[in-house]
Amino acid sequence: MYACPTCGAGLVFDPKTQNLLCPSCRNQYDPEKIEKMRLDQAKEVEKNEYEAISYKCSHCGAELITTDETITTFCSFCRIGTMLDRKLVKKKKPDYIIPFKITKEECKKIYISKIKNSLFAPKNMIETQEVDKIRGIYMPYWVYSFEKHGNDTSKGEKYSHRSGDYVYYDDYSLATNIDAKCNGITHDATSNFYDRLSESIAPFSISEKKDFSPAYLSGYYADNEDVEEKTYIEENERIASDHLSKILGKEKEYHKYHAKPKISMNEKKAELALFPVYFLATRNNRRNRISYAVINGQTGKIAADIPIDFKKFGVFSAIFAVILFLILNLFLTISMPKLIVCSILFNIVSLFILLRQNKKISIREDESDDKGVQSKETKESTNSNVKTKKHKEKNKSSISIVFGVILFIIAINILPFLIVLLGEYPAIPKYIGIGLTIVVLFVMIIRKLNYPEKDSSIYKPLCGLLITLVVFSVKPASDIYYYVAALISIGMAILSVYNIIDKFNLLTTRKLPQLGSRGGDENA
Repeated sequence: MYACPTCGAGLVFDPKTQNLLCPSCRNQYDPEKIEKMRLDQAKEVEKNEYEAISYKCSHCGAELITTDETITTFCSFCRIGTMLDRKLVKKKKPDYIIPFKITKEECKKIYISKIKNSLFAPKNMIETQEVDKIRGIYMPYWVYSFEKHGNDTSKGEKYSHRSGDYVYYDDYSLATNIDAKCNGITHDATSNFYDRLSESIAPFSISEKKDFSPAYLSGYYADNEDVEEKTYIEENERIASDHLSKILGKEKEYHKYHAKPKISMNEKKAELALFPVYFLATRNNRRNRISYAVINGQTGKIAADIPIDFKKFGVFSAIFAVILFLILNLFLTISMPKLIVCSILFNIVSLFILLRQNKKISIREDESDDKGVQSKETKESTNSNVKTKKHKEKNKSSISIVFGVILFIIAINILPFLIVLLGEYPAIPKYIGIGLTIVVLFVMIIRKLNYPEKDSSIYKPLCGLLITLVVFSVKPASDIYYYVAALISIGMAILSVYNIIDKFNLLTTRKLPQLGSRGGDENA
């Protein structure tokens, strides 16, 4: 902790003034001068390391660094464990730091405005006790720089022209002496900060960077870097190369001869920096999951995982449905064909939404879409290959189910008509349609009984489709059968909406982090 030279109270970094502020006597001090004063008094020389207090969560293992001696009361990442493991550590100094510019009060207003603009956001996300837990954390980032020095040759398009009886082809080769730099490509260096969230609040303005001083941590925390710089090096080198190639391709000569340069950067380096981020984790007690909201502490840009509240959505949907029904009733007459077509469309849309969500959930739950988490959990590429294979198998299984159902639908609608054309047994189509439907429904029920933990949400729209299409195949004489089938089918589509919302909430929340497993255990 940095003590005020005037009254001895603890100093806190103030984003507004960019100085250390004394809450007691209200004096302000330059952070770098205070650090230099501290070193002079301790008769120390400036080193590549600095002393800080480490707080480690006993539940999820997350570690935060600070210069303050106050005991933290909760973990920012799991909101369960109290950070009990407190010890003095020596940390390597980052190359530089971008100080906070947005105050916590301003951050609260940004967050509240975001939640209020989300129509179906759960009420607890905006409660005072939740908002007050927003915490300023300096997140570690790798900042990559790339350079290209030397000659590069690119091929232009071939041009042909005729002269007498001959056709001539001209080849063009463009040689360029390149002296280029690409600086400031960033990626977070902690597995606690998911790539999707960190990318959503980018960019940070590197021009406002400061030489690192532990004094900037006063009143704030810093996360511990645990992702190696090589994790993102290839991806960022490709980004820098593509950017330079695009710029070069716009040059007059390249444009004239339709040359498409492909530049490869030949020099690179990475620096470690601390960037300001406000962080808030909100518990979803019903599913025992957690959602995150992050705000760029320099620009105020926000990204948040916001689940849907079932009660709010239900009330809104009921009101909207009544209004829509009254409006449509003035202009349209509901007939059996329209009802059937609507029910089929509702179920088809529901089916494909659920399949798409299942694919995303499969990736999200294993966190294979986050390179930072993967680099920490899987040091060997073989483990990563195993997870990729699992995803392919899951996706392949879902796709095979869809194709199987499509083939079944084709069968029950085409085969009966072929049989009618080839024979004199008009009752056969009915038996085939009903029989195949019973078999498929029986298989679905047996599968659910044998594997209750397996997701069965796609069965609802599938059943709705089967019922309506079988009625078309059987062609009953009375319209009542068509209306009943359509109503059952629409009911299945409505039930599917519940599953769609539930899966959306899974995608906007995460498993509670567990010690030894950054993404959580399978039972969370």
